Amino acid sequence: MLTVKTLTVKNFLSVGNQTQAINFEGKNLVLVLGENIDLGGDDAGARNGTGKTTIINAISYALFGDALTQIRKDNLVNKTNNKDMVVSITFEKNNTTYTIERGRKPAKLRFYINDVEQEATKHKEKTEKHNKK
Repeated sequence: MLTVKTLTVKNFLSVGNQTQAINFEGKNLVLVLGENIDLGGDDAGARNGTGKTTIINAISYALFGDALTQIRKDNLVNKTNNKDMVVSITFEKNNTTYTIERGRKPAKLRFYINDVEQEATKHKEKTEKHNKK
């Protein structure tokens, strides 16, 4: 089983230049509720536009390089800052910790196993060998 530990985002969609993080560690269930103060903070539509889908898109982008919804990659970068977008996810599988860090403007892809950065070419070769089996 894969267990998500943390998700961090910066300049991703509505998240600005200050890094925002969600810590999932030690929790069996995480419930995300939005409260849009600009719309009064009540249940009359104030739950929309608060970043719930942004979290899902960030997880998808970190893991797969694409948002879950059909948003073009360049449109994932925060429009105000228009650069330095970074999404990072840390998860655990079989007692091994993995971190994937992706970014745009400039493009970035880093992969860590137990906090040690890996060379992408090694994993690409292993994946290609595994896929041939």
